[in-house]
Amino acid sequence: MTQPKKETRTKRQIQDAFLRKLEVCGNITMAAKTAKVDRRKVYQWREADAKFRAAFLLAQQMGIDMLEDEVQRHTRHRQTGLPRRQAYRQSKGLLGYPPNVPAKGQTPRNL
Repeated sequence: MTQPKKETRTKRQIQDAFLRKLEVCGNITMAAKTAKVDRRKVYQWREADAKFRAAFLLAQQMGIDMLEDEVQRHTRHRQTGLPRRQAYRQSKGLLGYPPNVPAKGQTPRNL
């Protein structure tokens, strides 16, 4: 009886699969599951390999930017039922930006 063939991927192939998914989703856990690699291993690679760390940070930022663009697109199309300006400000707040604070002499309307 023959043994089932074990999948053999190189470390580089696994890293590439992880980075491709991270660029799309921005989520480390999800990208690691898709690439079939333990999340802790990804963090070990990030600490030990400067090239991987640079690629990791770039892919992560690309994923986050994509998510931010998607949130803003949805809020701009008034899916929240709010006026466009208010929806845009709300989306920025959801993404961790500081709230708009009126300057001295300004009212919230003319921000």
